[in-house]
Amino acid sequence: MSALVPAAVAAAAAYALVPANISTVLVFLAAACGIALSGIQRGRLIGITLLVCSAGVILGMGSRAAVASSLQQAPALPPGQISRLWGVAVGHSERTEDGRQIAVRVNEIGVENLRTSADLSVILSYDGPEPAAPGSPLQASITGLQAARGGGWYASAVEVFVGEPSIAGRVRSGIYYALAGAIERSAGTGAPLLKALLLGVDTDLTARTEELFRRAGVSHVLALSGMHLAIVAALVVALALPLFGRRVALVSGAVVALAYTLLIGGRPSLVRATIMCEITLLLILFERPLHLVEVVSAAFLVHLLAQPTAIAEVSFQLSYLALLGISVIAPGLIREMRPWLPTPVAAPLSAGVGAQVAGSPVLFGVFGRLYPIGIVAGAVIGPLVAIFMTAGIIGVAVSMIPVPAIALVSSRLLSAMAALIEHAAWWFSGAPGVAGERLAVPAGFAALACLGWGMAVERRRLLWTGRR
Repeated sequence: MSALVPAAVAAAAAYALVPANISTVLVFLAAACGIALSGIQRGRLIGITLLVCSAGVILGMGSRAAVASSLQQAPALPPGQISRLWGVAVGHSERTEDGRQIAVRVNEIGVENLRTSADLSVILSYDGPEPAAPGSPLQASITGLQAARGGGWYASAVEVFVGEPSIAGRVRSGIYYALAGAIERSAGTGAPLLKALLLGVDTDLTARTEELFRRAGVSHVLALSGMHLAIVAALVVALALPLFGRRVALVSGAVVALAYTLLIGGRPSLVRATIMCEITLLLILFERPLHLVEVVSAAFLVHLLAQPTAIAEVSFQLSYLALLGISVIAPGLIREMRPWLPTPVAAPLSAGVGAQVAGSPVLFGVFGRLYPIGIVAGAVIGPLVAIFMTAGIIGVAVSMIPVPAIALVSSRLLSAMAALIEHAAWWFSGAPGVAGERLAVPAGFAALACLGWGMAVERRRLLWTGRR
């Protein structure tokens, strides 16, 4: 896997710096193949490295072209005059204060008697009792399209018709809403927080709770990512290990992690976590060396291939920047802290510093404010959330036993734990933040940052292995 880090750096650099068009790609591909073939003649490792880096460059260029294409999408009709749309539900519909909202991939739009094709991502708000399952065909009468912050479009529906989803969509929706119902029955007043942590549903959280987490610098805890997926996969592996053995347990963890992501939806941070989880479990299964920087690099390349436009999203950038910061900064900080702090304390603090430093430019540029207290708050609230999630999963499982006392105990316990987490967030939220004007952070910032961090990672790897 030694060629993966430079390949990821090459992909990031290509996304940020190389103009993406078909002629450039073809010229570069021809040149790369020639260089790689000559490299193979001189030495197999050099040739393979060049070939993999060339693939990374082409992948980065393709991702940039895909992002540029998606940004150019605009309705063929005046947005404010569009009165009808047809499309397919992308995710699950969620309750809001005014009804429901759902992400829709729109393929047709209309104005009065005029109807034309389209390719738009729209957040549709509507008032209706029926939940739309992923893959459900939708037809809506709307009051026009409005540009949404961060890209895409928003529409408020006057009337909406939800068609029948596919069999797979019905199964997925049935499991999803069954889990949501089980959480509400077993978690009491802690249900909104548990639904946010397990299902990614934040519409039930109060504005106060979201504000407390934001001011405490730990709003990332509410976004489904590696920690959440790791807890789910670890529980599966721990349960299967004594029953079926190591190999079956690892495969079960990988399957459940993938199924969990398919159930929740392909948000960038969760997709990144899933790719890393699959790679990690595969390496453990075949007893191969495991290095975080190489796993992150491999996940970055696979992610660009699977979701080429995701790199333009803030969640993608923050997810990878945080991991790169943890990979590069945290190890040195842990060594410096060991004389004064035990490793269980130094490790989360170092990880928090690394993630905060690496992600600060994007956080400050997009939101205009930083909360450095999140470094300490994350080290405290993170473990509490992990315990709460584990207890919540167990509580949901045992609540299926038709014994009222079990549901009562589970409800009170999870309610108390959720209250403790919210109180901890309230305590840390009193620390001041660092404010300033928002900056125009380009989508390619993550690629440039990945390039810089990747170079540092590669240098450290060479120093560690003694190959200067």
